[in-house]
Amino acid sequence: MSRAGNAWDNAATESFFSSLQNGPTARKLYRTRDAARADVFDDIERFLSCPEFPRDPPWSVSAA
Repeated sequence: MSRAGNAWDNAATESFFSSLQNGPTARKLYRTRDAARADVFDDIERFLSCPEFPRDPPWSVSAA
């Protein structure tokens, strides 16, 4: 475990992989690797499209 404020803290990554391991794709059997990859990709898209992850965050640099 790391201390609070540690630059190497990976809580967001652990949260994402936890949701991936315990989410809807965790209990499925896939016939092909491509089918599994597509389903995981859709899961990631749903995870990142929630309101907590804005598409254009205020700290991003936009091309003007």
